[in-house]
Amino acid sequence: MKQSLLFILIVISLSTAGKGPPLADSLKGLLVAADSDSARIELRYQLVRQYCFRDPDTALLLVEEALNLARQSKYRPGEATGLAWIGFLSKLKGDFYGSLDYYGRALSLAQEIGDSLKISNYASSLGTILYDQARYPEALEYYYQSLRIAEKLKDTIHIAHAYGNIGIVFKKQGDFEEALNFYYRSLELDETQDDSTGMAVTMNNLAEIYRQQNETDSALLYHKRSLKIKERRSDHRSIAISLSNIGQIYSDISVLDTALQYHQRALSISESIGDKSGVASSLASIGHIKLELGLPVKVALGDLQRSLDMAKELGAPMILEVVAGELNRLYRKMGHWEKALEMYELYITMRDSSINEKNAKAAIKQQMAYEFEKKEALLKAAREKQALVHREKVKRQELTIWSVATGLLLVIIFSVFLYNRFKITQQQKNVITEQKREVDEKNRHITDSINYAQKIQEAILPSKETFDSVFGRGNHFILFKPKDVVSGDFYWIHETTDQKIIWAAADCTGHGVPGAFMSMIGTSLLNEIVIEKNISQSDRILNELRTGIKKALGHSTASDSHKDGVPSETSVKEALSSKTSVKEALSSETSVKDGMDIAICVLDRARHQLQYSGAYNPFYLIRETANLETEPTDRAWSKTIRDKNQLLLEMKADRQPIGIYISEQPFSQKIIPVQKGDRIYTFSDGFVDQFRGSGNPVATARVGKKFGAQRFRETLLAGSDRQMEDQHLLLEETFEAWKMEHDQIDDICILGVKI
Repeated sequence: MKQSLLFILIVISLSTAGKGPPLADSLKGLLVAADSDSARIELRYQLVRQYCFRDPDTALLLVEEALNLARQSKYRPGEATGLAWIGFLSKLKGDFYGSLDYYGRALSLAQEIGDSLKISNYASSLGTILYDQARYPEALEYYYQSLRIAEKLKDTIHIAHAYGNIGIVFKKQGDFEEALNFYYRSLELDETQDDSTGMAVTMNNLAEIYRQQNETDSALLYHKRSLKIKERRSDHRSIAISLSNIGQIYSDISVLDTALQYHQRALSISESIGDKSGVASSLASIGHIKLELGLPVKVALGDLQRSLDMAKELGAPMILEVVAGELNRLYRKMGHWEKALEMYELYITMRDSSINEKNAKAAIKQQMAYEFEKKEALLKAAREKQALVHREKVKRQELTIWSVATGLLLVIIFSVFLYNRFKITQQQKNVITEQKREVDEKNRHITDSINYAQKIQEAILPSKETFDSVFGRGNHFILFKPKDVVSGDFYWIHETTDQKIIWAAADCTGHGVPGAFMSMIGTSLLNEIVIEKNISQSDRILNELRTGIKKALGHSTASDSHKDGVPSETSVKEALSSKTSVKEALSSETSVKDGMDIAICVLDRARHQLQYSGAYNPFYLIRETANLETEPTDRAWSKTIRDKNQLLLEMKADRQPIGIYISEQPFSQKIIPVQKGDRIYTFSDGFVDQFRGSGNPVATARVGKKFGAQRFRETLLAGSDRQMEDQHLLLEETFEAWKMEHDQIDDICILGVKI
């Protein structure tokens, strides 16, 4: 019965929203028909929602009735809701301390009964009250508590609200960059959920940031977009806030008549709904504008004095700070120096309570604690996995040592036996034994060195957990198959503090140990360029990487026969006299084979853009044709192929390596708009260059034929609608079926990422 009544109630609230008394009458009718205490309690709370702004006293009586009934029937969720409602109504009347008390009791009760959604809501409400009292560290603590629970519940709307609240605190502390970061994250989630209320609040917050940065046009744009949403929803309190904010912008740019009109409209709405905080704020702004317009000081004094009295009653330090500053200016103008001094002292006290070093440090501490808790679980799992892998490797090494020792012991016994049996060949046997020992020893040292190099390379390469933390589980795959124990291919990733993800797939000269050394140099240089130098433009990264590789390999200058990159006259004459082409002469003197091919991508999630730069290595983008507004016409796309509902686009790389090159040019950068669902692939050439084995079931391909780029593109396209892990499996199976008994000819590295 309770469920059916609640369903009817929801239908009625949707069909009569904004009409006032008719909805309240409908709820009263349902209240009479309700046949359970819990239903009657919840219906009373729905009535409270209708009366809270129009008639707070009636709303309070309804809450007290519902709360008493909840306690009598031991309906604890209803009791928690009642305490929270009294906290809300207390705040509406300006009783911040009473509001804190009731919300705190509601939160404690919600924690006892384990209602996660109520805990998140009440923690957020407590944070807002503490923020209004300029108690920022405590506000942040409750905002982060609300965020953690919302994330566990995967409640996108509440996560977005928490982001917005945290951003407001950072804005108040003057950290605009961090505030914008949280606001844009909040707006992105609001738009995903089509949450008009959340979008309106976040746009309002963004506008305030732009106002404080003197970007007036952007501030007005976001405020007016926010106001339109609020007007459609008839949210009077929020409409008053937007009107005040727009009035403040016009006041900032000295369009005072327009500013006064907006503030007076806001004052009228706040008075009609009994919002004392809004009334006090609007009166302070109106008094300021009247002073600026040159009206008689007594005209402004009445508004400012009313604002001061209400702000003191509310205990609102931010409003007190503003109005005290205005009254100080007014009293100095009137020559009332004693009152001016009193207002100045009040202004300084309120300002210092709002902004101080302790609050700023506490805000940073709260954020770091939140980030640490999120990452600690991932780090713990990674450490446990690394410890397990290490133990397995130690066991294998011990087994190898015992096997070698046993083998050597057998050799010695066999040698003694031969010594006793064949004394005549003693000298030859000793020589052979010594040579074998030296060979075994050298082989063991070589094997141990290569195995240790493999451990180092595995430690340097980013782990799967790192990719999971950046892209999310199931949104990527890594196909990494060294030809030998260690690889000349490598991959790399880093996430910057401004929400950019930078990743690369590289193919160094050679494979095995020489290639592995080059991969370690490349990884070290990328860390230096991106992390230490804070460079995040893809073309600049490649230019810096080329310079670093040339310096590391001792090729930072041209050969002795060149000056400033131009071949000497002698070298050209020698080439002509030896019947060698000038092109061959230049090539032999200016290019070396040491270096790497690489594709690097920079994903800007805030702008939904991808930067790409490549040295010989292209990249592919696969997109569902249903998501295409028009066919891509950018000439940078060199190939376009279709399969069913998928479209594969190829972006060519610059035809020059990372290293010395005869026609060295700055690397280019392509900027590509991306959208959710796009799949991006970067890779080395090991897969496409693999030769077919004789047992390959593909009859159309002859033995010894390379797999080829076209077949590789078709394979990616055919599996692009699968999960990323299934695409990894498809590529692995395709490669083994193609290679069969043929040796792998090169290292393989393929990165697949889903946006």
